Amino acid sequence: MLETSYLVSGAASRTRGLFFPGLTNPGTPSFYNRINYITIASTGNAQDFGDVITATRGGSTMSNSNRALFAGGGTPSNQNIINFFTISTTGDATDFGDLTAASRSVSALSDSHGGLG
Repeated sequence: MLETSYLVSGAASRTRGLFFPGLTNPGTPSFYNRINYITIASTGNAQDFGDVITATRGGSTMSNSNRALFAGGGTPSNQNIINFFTISTTGDATDFGDLTAASRSVSALSDSHGGLG
């Protein structure tokens, strides 16, 4: 991670792992908007992928082999934004839509099943 942070969430493809923002210190919080990524097949430090729309923590992530979504989170008020990313390219979030209710720290899911079949 490029910053020390808490309440981080993640998403991945077969080649790249993404780490979504958290907060710096639970006692005196400030929020990050930067997404970090690693290349799974190699060793090395995290790198800057891009930014989420709103600096937040405690958002939920989901992904398949191509796309990642980062939804909700707190700033400290709960958010309803859904951020969209193409995992194979770096860059800032695109607005995907909104949750039906502002929330943070909720469960998420994926359509990928690990190649069973």
